[in-house]
Formats: sequence, structure tokens, C-alpha cells
Amino acid sequence: MTQSTDTFESALEAYRQACLLVIDLFQAEADALASGSLDQLKGFAERRKAALVRLEGAQKATRETAPRPISETQRTRIQGVADLIQRAVRLDRQNEQGWLRRQLMPPGMVPNSATRNPARIRSIYGFPGGSKGL
Repeated sequence: MTQSTDTFESALEAYRQACLLVIDLFQAEADALASGSLDQLKGFAERRKAALVRLEGAQKATRETAPRPISETQRTRIQGVADLIQRAVRLDRQNEQGWLRRQLMPPGMVPNSATRNPARIRSIYGFPGGSKGL
């Protein structure tokens, strides 16, 4: 591997780890909502913000170090990260519904349907809108 490839692989692994952190955080939120133990969510907003800042930084580093062209192995790993992002988005949507069911979130705070478009979510994280052609 070249220095550039090593840097990209490290950045991609950091991105994957940031995604896993976000998923763990969203799963903890889902568990607290399901159990009705909302006191477990004290400080959640701050942890969420920190995790999303970390995710954004890791995503930026991955973009900046991405080699051209991307190998098939790298493409597979990138798709794995994209799958984690989609999993986090699904969990976040479920959590929004949980907050709404408990009337703890005003309906106006939920993003509109344009921001819930999976292709838009993929493009926000630097991936093409379709499932092919990473």
C-alpha cells in the first residue's frame, strides 16, 4: 500500500468507528424511549452533537484522502460505511417517532420529507444517490 492508500484506509476506519458510535448512541436513545426511562437521556443532546461533529470530521477526512480511482476492495468498505449511515438514519427516524408518540417533540421540529430522502442523505455523506457507482 502507498502512503496515500494507508491514509485513506485510516480515515475510512475512523469514519466507520464514528458511524458505529452514532448507531450506539441512537440505539441507547431507542432503548430509553422503549423502556420509558427518559431519565437515561440526560445529556443526550450534548453526546449526540459531539458524535455528529466527530462523524462530520471523519467524513471530511475520508473525502479528502480518497484515492482516484477507488479499488473494488475500497468500494466494498465504503459501501459498508454507507450501510451504517443508513442504519443510523433509520434508527434516528424511529426515535423521532418515539418522541412524537410521547408528545415530547413538537411535530414542527421533525424535518420535512425532502430531508428524509435516502438519496439526499447519501449525497450529504458524499455518496452518489443510487446504490451503484460508489
